[in-house]
Amino acid sequence: MEYDLIIIGWGASGFSAAIKASEISSGEMRIALIGKGNMGGTCVNVGCVPSKFLIEKSLRVNDILHERNGVSRAELFSEVMKELRETVYKSRIGKYEDVIRNYKNVDLFNGNASFLDSKSVKVENGGKTQVLKGSYIIISTGSSPSIPQFINPDYVRTSENFWNTEELPERLAIIGGGPIGLEIGQAMRRFGTEVTIFEIADEILPGYSKEVQSTARNIMENDGIKILTSTKINRIISENSKCIFFGNNKECFDEILLATGRYPNTASLNLQAAGVITDNNGFILTDNKMKTSAEGIFAAGDCVSGKLKLETLSAREGVIAVENIFGYGNEIDFSTIPWAIFTVPNIAGVGIAENEAIQRGLIFDRRVIDASNAVRNSISGNMYGFAKLLVDRNNRKIMGVEVISPEAADFIVEGVYAIRFGLTVDDIIDSTHIFPSHSEIIKIAAQAFKRDISKMSCCME
Repeated sequence: MEYDLIIIGWGASGFSAAIKASEISSGEMRIALIGKGNMGGTCVNVGCVPSKFLIEKSLRVNDILHERNGVSRAELFSEVMKELRETVYKSRIGKYEDVIRNYKNVDLFNGNASFLDSKSVKVENGGKTQVLKGSYIIISTGSSPSIPQFINPDYVRTSENFWNTEELPERLAIIGGGPIGLEIGQAMRRFGTEVTIFEIADEILPGYSKEVQSTARNIMENDGIKILTSTKINRIISENSKCIFFGNNKECFDEILLATGRYPNTASLNLQAAGVITDNNGFILTDNKMKTSAEGIFAAGDCVSGKLKLETLSAREGVIAVENIFGYGNEIDFSTIPWAIFTVPNIAGVGIAENEAIQRGLIFDRRVIDASNAVRNSISGNMYGFAKLLVDRNNRKIMGVEVISPEAADFIVEGVYAIRFGLTVDDIIDSTHIFPSHSEIIKIAAQAFKRDISKMSCCME
């Protein structure tokens, strides 16, 4: 069977690629979309949707318990997890399975895909084999949780199967102090679970700025979460409970969540037959046009080598890949891709991080202001947070933004626009913000380049 475009993987990047190709070709491009498992990939099934659902429900635990006098935290948790799974199912059907039916030019193939050569893909399912040939191919197979060899997978849950949890654990261990560990850990703490986070690095959120790391730790510990950094786990056993051995210590828990990273779903693709090169960890190497080392083959999403693994980035990469198949010559601009961690308060950023700017030898100025400088934080009772701006010393253009604040995931887009359109710190100062608002903290950080903000009244322009 011959196609104009073969897409391997039906998650965020695969879907965005199929839809964009259909739009550009006015439905004339013949597309094969290959996948296995639930349609929609990580985000809707086991990532963004269930995790944010749990976070939102956890914020209302005390209110719900008050409204429903007599309902226990354990009963409420079981109800929430059931509702969570129903929400995931409805989202998958409504946003993926129903959507793809609108594209009559897209044929679906459920099965395991592997390359025969740079133009041919074999799809196997239940003993049935089909060979598809494509003028162009996009690899968008995503990633899966990484489980160290010394850990029995039966003893732990991952970010993919944690959502099947039925009973509220009294004690939860989270191995890995990255975004997933912090988000789920904080949500579970609100349900009343005792949470311990184990991190092998010397601080949680390894790779993030020191301001982010230290503030995030203060937030977690203030919520009653125990954090053990510089801690190497030796082994895990399961007896009456699940026990973790580290150093000369042993602690036991009802559940263990493994959140130590992910590996790309590329091992079974037979990439060498197509001439597609990966890094040492199996992630596919591409340029900023999403082109791989093989002519006519592109890659997008979490299977691609890169620092950020985000649903929105995956979708953007899928679009860029298709646009370049049609000869647009577009490149992805990683400096305008925002990221967010949905703790309370949110942690968000965009642009060049300070350690990267130093490594690249860039000349910049920085300002970091405490959240208390924004009156809205005092009103809402938020004790933790800051805003940090990096500014090019030569032209005063915004290079990078970091914010820890309520609603930061919503207003970090101000930093996106500032970087994308080359705005200066003076442009931010000259733009009137709402008072009192959490987003005002970005303007106050900009004003710190101009004056001593401790001597500044509210609403000072």
